[in-house]
Amino acid sequence: MRNTLRALLIVSLAALLPGMAGAVTPAGQAGAFARMGLGARAIALGNAFTAVGQDAFSGYYNPASLPFMARPEAGISIALLSLDRHLNYVGFSTYLHPRALPPKAESRADKAGLRGGFAFGWINAGVDHIDGRDSDGNSIGMFSNTENLFFFSFALQPFHRLAFGLTGKVVNSRFPRLLEDNGTLSASGFGYDLGLLFLLTDELRLGAVLHDFGTKYTWNTEKLWERGSSTTNKFPNYLRLGLSYRLPASFLAAFDAEFNTEQGWRFYGGLEMPYRDLFVSRIGYNADRFTFGFGLKFNVWRYRAEMAYAYDTLRLTPEPDQYFSWRISF
Repeated sequence: MRNTLRALLIVSLAALLPGMAGAVTPAGQAGAFARMGLGARAIALGNAFTAVGQDAFSGYYNPASLPFMARPEAGISIALLSLDRHLNYVGFSTYLHPRALPPKAESRADKAGLRGGFAFGWINAGVDHIDGRDSDGNSIGMFSNTENLFFFSFALQPFHRLAFGLTGKVVNSRFPRLLEDNGTLSASGFGYDLGLLFLLTDELRLGAVLHDFGTKYTWNTEKLWERGSSTTNKFPNYLRLGLSYRLPASFLAAFDAEFNTEQGWRFYGGLEMPYRDLFVSRIGYNADRFTFGFGLKFNVWRYRAEMAYAYDTLRLTPEPDQYFSWRISF
């Protein structure tokens, strides 16, 4: 029993590595992987994406941006992380055409009908090759941790320049072969995000999202303790406020401010600079470090696609993090 508890402590600390490597904000808190950011475009912009959205990652950053999408879009993101970590994503986002919805009241501002949107996605993260040790320092095997987040987002645009969105999420964390009978210790939970996007002008947008309202892990530790027990790890609530401005020549500037209930305010910013709708360069500031990247746009049959890359200049890991993503619009 003593060895098992020691292993639990070691593996639990190692599971925090994704957050520790993702800057100070997510470190040491449940669900750190869910706050690292997704997609090479957003990462290169310093994770300042609350008022940008409108792509395959909208359900994650701000579900309220879904009704403003021009086309449905699918996306995949793969992260190259040090310390035996992984972080991957696959998802889909789209608007809902007004004709697919019931007629709206005459008081609605959008003459074409009430617009909406939905998105769904899967985030998979974890840490491998964790060297478990007992209280005497002897090796008791290699362990791993896997975390998953499944979400579904829905949004409505009741007025021409204003939309609201809701994201429901299911989270799960697993430690295989951790129990004395080589069983899996696991936890699951449910929570949601609330988002808003307001178009101040055609070029200037304001966004706000309350993340992880009620999200938590509930662990069943019955097989770890003689009398049985359960443990709850709450995800910290955090509020994101975003502002984006479309500059001349289709340049984009984005700024975010985040208030984390555990660690206060953090600030983010980024600039996107396209060239002839073929190449996009990006640079950003992610709370305490710089990021940069680029995107290549091309056609796949009659669809428009982008391959993007981002480089995150982390100081807490042996090697910086790198992100690759692919987006295709239908």
